[in-house]
Amino acid sequence: MEWERAMMDMLASKFKNRREILSQLAEYVMVLRDLKPDIGLVAELLGQGILNPRELRREILKRLAVKGYKELMYAIEKVGEYGLVKFSDPKVAEFVELMGGWRAVCMMQEKEIRHYFFELYPALKGKDQIVGELAINQINTPLLDLKEKKLKRLGGKTNG
Repeated sequence: MEWERAMMDMLASKFKNRREILSQLAEYVMVLRDLKPDIGLVAELLGQGILNPRELRREILKRLAVKGYKELMYAIEKVGEYGLVKFSDPKVAEFVELMGGWRAVCMMQEKEIRHYFFELYPALKGKDQIVGELAINQINTPLLDLKEKKLKRLGGKTNG
């Protein structure tokens, strides 16, 4: 992978010997492999002194969640409930489906979207798909009960 090679170069400047670099690289790859992080972001965070792989993962997830949330809110504002949307982050599309579909998310209050989004984002696996009006059959579902059950199943906290 490209980011593994770039990671090796960055680690070479932080650690003294090759064995130390390789062991650190293995740990970084293990902790970050499912995120497929942008190497520029990894370089920026390493430059800020975040060397612990788990701290690095937490910070990357936090930044990806903020970026995904902004993309979701922009789509709600610009596309509206009757449009089709394809998100750059597959976790955002999975979140929309989990919450009952595109129209259901568009009808939620921003505060509620923010609460569920940041609570669920770390647990989402991400599946690439287009979301939109096709989920209309989900609109009559008692959404709050459905969201609470799904949130509890994923181990998240609920509003109530």
